[in-house]
Amino acid sequence: MLQGKAPTEDEKMAGLQRLSNRYQPSASPVVVKGREDYKRLKLTEAFQTIDTNRDGYVSMEELTAFLTKRGQQLRGDPNYRLNPDEAERVKALFESMDADNSGTVDVY
Repeated sequence: MLQGKAPTEDEKMAGLQRLSNRYQPSASPVVVKGREDYKRLKLTEAFQTIDTNRDGYVSMEELTAFLTKRGQQLRGDPNYRLNPDEAERVKALFESMDADNSGTVDVY
């Protein structure tokens, strides 16, 4: 993605899906009528999982905490932390999704 260009919905979804590809959301009462509705629902569920303070935005800190927790779960190691290379990749991913350079990412 080019710096300053707003990501498309598909790009946002792809980024969040890469972060939570094993996320198992709870049953949703929303009726999904088509592929786009389904994609939007999955994107929203993934986003809400990462947005721990429920302010409608994901910060770099929330993203890092989410990925650290997922790493701990997947590895079975409660002491797991992102290594420097992983932290740099997370930073680059976050910056690519933060189109307005506000330090946060929103779902839309």
